Amino acid sequence: MVKARIIIIAIIAVVAVLYIAGAVLGSMLGACASVGEFKECWKLTPEYVDSDLCEGSRPCLAQPEDQQHNALVTLLLAACAETQQASYNDAALVERIEEVVREFTGYDVTAEQLCEQPGALLVYRSYA
Repeated sequence: MVKARIIIIAIIAVVAVLYIAGAVLGSMLGACASVGEFKECWKLTPEYVDSDLCEGSRPCLAQPEDQQHNALVTLLLAACAETQQASYNDAALVERIEEVVREFTGYDVTAEQLCEQPGALLVYRSYA
């Protein structure tokens, strides 16, 4: 009876430690999105970056929401170039572009509308 309680407590403790470790590592590693063969990732915490998007051409602090935004812009621009080259004939790629745009912007636009005029929605954000 005592052994069973100890085993149950040990299992609960191991699960709790694994859950916490996963949450911590997940926030350190970041998140990613993919469209077709293209994949872009971003950190879930503020991070110093050396980017053309930093003011003054020096490293700056990029907030997670700006990192995500810029990663998705890069991802969608690459996917647009690919689908334009294929004359919008890759149905899976077109559908995925439209899905990501809907999730990213809240707008329901076709891949062709987006890719023919990307500057209407796909604008990089500057980092502070």
